[in-house]
Parts: sequence; structure tokens; C-alpha cells
Amino acid sequence: MKESRHYIDLLLSDRQEPQLFANLTDEELLRIADVIERFCPKYRGRRLRRSIFRQTVLYRKALRLSAEGLSYCEVAKELGLQNSTAYFWLSGKSTPFTSFNIPEPNFDFGYLIGSGIGDGSVDSNGRQVQYSWLKDEDFATTIVESAKKLNIYGHKWFRRNWQAVVANVLISELVKVGKEDPLSLLPILRINKEVARGALAGWFDAEGSPGSFNANGYKYDSPRGRCCKKEVIELMGKLLDYLDIHYTTGEEMTKEEFISPRGGKRYKPKSEKIYYLRISRCCVIRFNKLIGFRIKRKMKALMTLIGESKFKEVC
Repeated sequence: MKESRHYIDLLLSDRQEPQLFANLTDEELLRIADVIERFCPKYRGRRLRRSIFRQTVLYRKALRLSAEGLSYCEVAKELGLQNSTAYFWLSGKSTPFTSFNIPEPNFDFGYLIGSGIGDGSVDSNGRQVQYSWLKDEDFATTIVESAKKLNIYGHKWFRRNWQAVVANVLISELVKVGKEDPLSLLPILRINKEVARGALAGWFDAEGSPGSFNANGYKYDSPRGRCCKKEVIELMGKLLDYLDIHYTTGEEMTKEEFISPRGGKRYKPKSEKIYYLRISRCCVIRFNKLIGFRIKRKMKALMTLIGESKFKEVC
């Protein structure tokens, strides 16, 4: 039995998965797959289609069954696969990852996920993350540069405001998961600290404020981020815990009506409450070192806050 288990492990190690998937359990992959397939229309047609996350689980099971002596036809029947799919997987001629551009899990990967959860929207096909009405050109530039560092198409343009688009199926589907079931992304965003830093940096650039102070520096509002979805705040809080950055959370009632600063149009908020996450005073300097802002005006305001309020590096 031990020899059989050893053989299976060797077989799985020979078929190396991309780093993004290798550290995730089957249960974590399936939770993400369920969200993607529930909210992306392309997985709900007559033709059976599976997300890359569910395919990864089936691929692992196929290799294990093959190592236990089953033929590719038996594996296909056991897992509900086409015979040709099982054959190509088990012969090593292809894998579920062959036709996907799967980025390395690094800071830029995390940044695209975090900024997408904050200011992005996913198209109906789950192929692009679109950013509309961005106030800062440097935010749009950072998004595009992060995409290009990952060999992903990114583009920005100006039409009444800065806009950007990032075209990648995996990024788009993960952003969709982050908007619908944020906490299921936690295993991916905690793969390493660079991904966690990137996700927080992207989200704070999109939804965060650098804080403020009065003339004497005695009253202050440290960096904070706001969101109408409580689970997003919980997700970002867990990433801050992972980086040993202290924070507090709370909720506020939204105004009954907002007025657009550009067109003067009045509109009602979608939620009666808005949730916030505020960096503790003792960790503002640590927050600046590990996360900070890529938007120049926010970064300048944060540095002014640190200088005038005389924060000490306690943590």
C-alpha cells in the first residue's frame, strides 16, 4: 500500500501544476469553481463546460486512478470525461492548463485581483476586467503595467475619464469570485506574502483613502478602505492579519442620496450600510512600507500624514 501511494505521488509530481494551483486543495478549488460556474453564463449552456479550477481537480483524480491501474476509458467513465480528454491527459500530450495563460502568483497578480474587486467589472463572458471612470491616470497606468508584467493584454484610454481593460480569463474569473464570494479567494491570495501585498495595494488604490489630520496633528484619520460588501472587508482584514498589520473595522449608515460631483445627478446608494477598515495608528508606517499607494496624490497625502502626525514605528 505504501509503495502504491509512493508511486502515485511520483506520478503527480512528474505532471507539475502551475504554482497558482499546486498549493490549493481539491476542496478550495471546487469552492472557487462553484462560484465561477454559477455566475458566468458561458458555463450554463447546453454544452457541458468546466472552469479551469474544476478541471484541475478532475485532472488530479484522473492521474490517481490511472496510477491505481485503471485504463483511460475506465477513468473517463468514472469521472464523466470524454475518452479523448482522458487519453490526452494520461498520455501527457495535454493538460487542463494547456490553453490558459496562467500568471505567476506575485505582487502584480495580486494587484490585478485587488483593484478588480474594488473598481473593476467583469464582462458577461468572463474574459475581461473593465475599469471605468478612473479619476487618476497613474492608477490606470499601474493596472496596465501590472498586466504587461504578467504577459497579459492591458490597455488604457481617456474618454471623459480614464478607463482600462485587462484581458485574461483566469484574472477575470477570480475577480468575479472576489465580488460574489470574497472569502473563497483567501487560499489564493495567501499563497505568499507578495500576492497578499499586491491584493491589498490594488484594493486600497481603488477603495482606500490615505487619511487626514488637523493643523496640530493631534486629531487624525489613518488610512482606511470602504466597501458595501462586508465579506470584502473581512477578506482584506484577513490579508492584513497575514501581514501582521493591525486594523479596526466598523460600519456607517450611507446617505439617503448622493450627488455626482461631475454631472450633478442624484442617485440613491444600493446599500443602507457601508463597511470600513481602518489601519491602526501603530501600524501606519508598516502599512506604508508593505502596501502604501500607487496613486501619487494618495501617496503624497499619506506621507504628509505620517510626517505631520509624528507616527512612531511601534509594530
